[in-house]
Amino acid sequence: MPRRLAKLRIFALSAFICGGAAAPTQAQFIFGPGTPQEETSAEIRDLNWMNNTFLDKQRLHADQLIRSNFGRQLRQNRADLALIQRVIDEEIVDLDDEESLQALGTALGDVFAREHRKLNWKVYEDELAASHAVCLDDSQHCLFPITMLSRRVKVGLKPNVEQVFEASLSSIKPYFPHVPYSRD
Repeated sequence: MPRRLAKLRIFALSAFICGGAAAPTQAQFIFGPGTPQEETSAEIRDLNWMNNTFLDKQRLHADQLIRSNFGRQLRQNRADLALIQRVIDEEIVDLDDEESLQALGTALGDVFAREHRKLNWKVYEDELAASHAVCLDDSQHCLFPITMLSRRVKVGLKPNVEQVFEASLSSIKPYFPHVPYSRD
């Protein structure tokens, strides 16, 4: 299981570098098939009241940003992707305003969690830090939407939010549990 997590992290890194358009074979090519990978001991746990409070503040910040600039509100569905894209395209948030950029990432994470019932907000804690992540239930496979947009914007990129959403979703979709006779 940890080896699969390491591969997923490598894939997520390559997807980040390539702007969301990476294939699993690219990740293996970048690091080479014979490269020894360190086993990580990550713990994934449910949110506590402090985590929920933090995410609620992020949601409120993103919603206020959208309301004050566009007169619309976030609804935690795919329509939010276009609003987040508009904030980025119109450069409403400064490159160094990490709080606002991460608030938009929280809104992106809410879309992941709302659109796919198998994904939920969790706390992912490894040897480096504890992070809020949208994780696949009962697995070590997670997405880190809070920084998905902020890291790209901070280096001067204007990410296509829909592409980031789809690429991230496709990177974790192979790990979704498969139900017999379903379309997925």
